[in-house]
Amino acid sequence: MFKEYLDILTRTTADAVTQAWTSRLGGADVFTFDNAWTTVESLRLDHKVLGPFGTRP
Repeated sequence: MFKEYLDILTRTTADAVTQAWTSRLGGADVFTFDNAWTTVESLRLDHKVLGPFGTRP
């Protein structure tokens, strides 16, 4: 369930970036999902969110 949550966040982020940049930046769609996953994971860890329900240590 948690992986699905992260995948949804990542796909939502990647879709928004791809729509905004594909016409202006060639190849923007190639690594967008990987970069979006790294960003989502970094923000999740920075804010100490351990799971999809906002559980904090």
